[in-house]
Amino acid sequence: MILYVLLTFADGKILITGFSYTSSSFSYDFILARYHSDGNLDTSFGNNGFITTAFIHNTNDYAESIKIQPDGKILVGGYSFNGFLLVARYLTDGQLDPAFGKNGITSIPFGCAYPNDYSLALQEDGKILLAGYNNSNSMHSDFAVIRLHQNGSIDSTFGKNGLTNTPIGNLDDIANSIAIQKDGKIVVAGKSNNGINYDFALVRYHNNLSVATNNYKKKMDVSCHPNPFTSEIKIQLDQHLDNASLFLQNALGENVKKIIHISGNTITLQKGNLPCGLYLAYLEQDHHMIATMKLMILD
Repeated sequence: MILYVLLTFADGKILITGFSYTSSSFSYDFILARYHSDGNLDTSFGNNGFITTAFIHNTNDYAESIKIQPDGKILVGGYSFNGFLLVARYLTDGQLDPAFGKNGITSIPFGCAYPNDYSLALQEDGKILLAGYNNSNSMHSDFAVIRLHQNGSIDSTFGKNGLTNTPIGNLDDIANSIAIQKDGKIVVAGKSNNGINYDFALVRYHNNLSVATNNYKKKMDVSCHPNPFTSEIKIQLDQHLDNASLFLQNALGENVKKIIHISGNTITLQKGNLPCGLYLAYLEQDHHMIATMKLMILD
């Protein structure tokens, strides 16, 4: 059994969720268990203290998030290995809630290899928000937020048919946590791959799921050739630059080169006296990062 989340109650009981191997199906399934404060299983919960849930037969299902509703019902979110986002709702006694989804479970096809739900949040009206990532639109993952009705069906009024994808950079973006502000705005935190390591990433959404800033800019598509390079490299962009800047960082995160007042859609970067190695280049325009790229210098 792999434990992902643990919650404690005022009476000292402990609720855990994660996934457990089921030998009969040769796969992992959701597991939800409740313990007394002394560490013994609460046999009044589920089936002698725990319950396993298989969403799709012979497919690995991983539980990674949990939320308790005001009425005491338990929401558990996760994903399957074959590209489904999964949500289950349990009654206070640990049995699946037949009023939710189909017999207590909802399976949402994402059309990608590895969707992932890392966090759950509940709106005041009872609607359910899930945050994670998916890679349905590209080779790299984006922040993903989806909203369900109280009964487990997709809320098609949210984002695009219930889902919003937000690319932060040109590489993998992974949302780990979601929260709702008092004014109803939605805040999602996670990380974004800058080509060398991950940066902290934070996005806020309006209730209508447009990004809550007037200055959000779509990241540019970039091609670099030759890469690796020995003397110079051409950076080609799919959009026109106007007074942009390019910064080059070494593997230690130190800025080692800067080009300013860039216009047009082609940049030529000279090696100069830079040592061989891996570098991260990023473009800024109007104080916003608009593109990142990994570059390699050889002898």
